[in-house]
Amino acid sequence: GYCSPFTVLDYSVTTSDENLDSASRAVAKGGKRTAQRARATVKVRIADGDDEDHLDVAEGSGPVDALAAALVRSLAPTFPFVDSIRLVDYKVRILDPHSATRAATRVECTFK
Repeated sequence: GYCSPFTVLDYSVTTSDENLDSASRAVAKGGKRTAQRARATVKVRIADGDDEDHLDVAEGSGPVDALAAALVRSLAPTFPFVDSIRLVDYKVRILDPHSATRAATRVECTFK
């Protein structure tokens, strides 16, 4: 049967908004507003027989961008072609709309 070439064991994302000061007030740096930043960590196991886990961190302009970058960073040493793959779109779906902000979501990513 089919054996997935890798498994994502764990991931996390943190976001920050450089436009806010410690009191959550909007600020501009040098007259310009800076962008939101995100940092993602992924732990991946590659199915190449060594059973070694790969833990990588990357930053991006948002949580999906950061996760995509961390995943590429983790997979590229074994699968060099992933360096040429780029995130081109993503969609967020709320799985249980009655749960409001507690609802689970699904993020569908499109890469090229």
